[in-house]
Amino acid sequence: MGSPCWGAPQQGLMAPNSSEFPDVRLQYRPSDQELELERRALAAGIGLLWVGIYEDTRTQTNDQYPPISDRMFRCMEDFGLAPDSAALEILSDFVKAWIEPEAAWPAKPIQEATAQAAMDEAFSRLDEYARKARG
Repeated sequence: MGSPCWGAPQQGLMAPNSSEFPDVRLQYRPSDQELELERRALAAGIGLLWVGIYEDTRTQTNDQYPPISDRMFRCMEDFGLAPDSAALEILSDFVKAWIEPEAAWPAKPIQEATAQAAMDEAFSRLDEYARKARG
């Protein structure tokens, strides 16, 4: 696990113990292994999103593969990412930009506001989007 803002204090973007953002504190720099895992998860997720966007052209139906939301969920689950994963947060933003760029998704309470929760919401909405697209 790591902090999604581990570099901010080092770059002078905010103080290590900011009173403006008391819940955001520097925890530690993620290990090289964790950063590599995040990089690989992000690359796999972007690849799966491209597949989903391609399939979304709906030029032909394809029942040979599971829905894109299921494939992404299983793939991200296999990576075993932390709840505060940067890859999950970025991918959830990509899904939102693809399927509902103008929508305002409801904010979660601070106790539940994790990257994993954002991705779960994105998977749910992606699944609904795909069902509607198929008719």
